[in-house]
Amino acid sequence: MFRIYSFSILILYDYPFKPILICKKEFFWSGVKAIYPEAFAEHERYTLLSTPGLPAMNMLFPSIYSRCVSKGISEASMREQLEGLLVHTKGHTRADFKRPLTIDFWSKEKAPSVAIIRDRKNVEVLSGYLLEKIKLALG
Repeated sequence: MFRIYSFSILILYDYPFKPILICKKEFFWSGVKAIYPEAFAEHERYTLLSTPGLPAMNMLFPSIYSRCVSKGISEASMREQLEGLLVHTKGHTRADFKRPLTIDFWSKEKAPSVAIIRDRKNVEVLSGYLLEKIKLALG
């Protein structure tokens, strides 16, 4: 069984280094689990919880967090942002990201190369494409 443990804490600082907010990633990863439960149930079949998915999603977290600030940080607001991945986005710069990113996008058997290649540069590219998709889907 796969479990998420909350070891990571994001601390945002206001100038000059005054802590203004501490946020655990639990809401974010609960949102990921809500839209891709299959990846958590059978994580060995998908790249979401390994490289490149896991580091790409962790890179995506600060952007999603900042998009949620105005509505309030909650599991629901994070999930709402992440659900942008499931929307058709005609204007995306990469063809693989125009369609909804269902669980098949993360499948080791069906995934496009950007969801499989494990090097650092690809992880950064993947994270950028995911954010672009969310911005196109939700504004």
